[in-house]
Amino acid sequence: MQDTILLTGVSGFFGRALLPRLQADPAVKHIIGVDLRPPVDASQYSKLTFHQLDVREGDLAPLMKRCDVVIHMAFILMRPPRRLDLDAVNIVGSRRVLRAAAQAGVPKIIFTSSVVGYGLHPDNPMPLTEIMPRRPNAGL
Repeated sequence: MQDTILLTGVSGFFGRALLPRLQADPAVKHIIGVDLRPPVDASQYSKLTFHQLDVREGDLAPLMKRCDVVIHMAFILMRPPRRLDLDAVNIVGSRRVLRAAAQAGVPKIIFTSSVVGYGLHPDNPMPLTEIMPRRPNAGL
């Protein structure tokens, strides 16, 4: 049972896709959403408590104290023009989330990563592991 889940990047592309599924899951009792901005449709998620927080700076450990799972999705997947903070968000932010989860004693961490480096291909094996050859898609 996953009573309480903390989801970083709740307002991002993947967070918006995952949030309705967590809301519909009867095993999930409470969702703690963390992002720089609230989800557009936050009011339709009765299980959600939103915290406006930057993973690069905010104090995450207190939010994780009673979490069963942390799902870390606060990433910049592709560098938009003039976006210079990709490493600060992806590396520093991830390091801070993982340290806070360890400090809080969270028993399970789900750390999403970008498969873009390995290519998005229908013939990719499942699961796609770190030792697979990279076949990046043109333009990504």
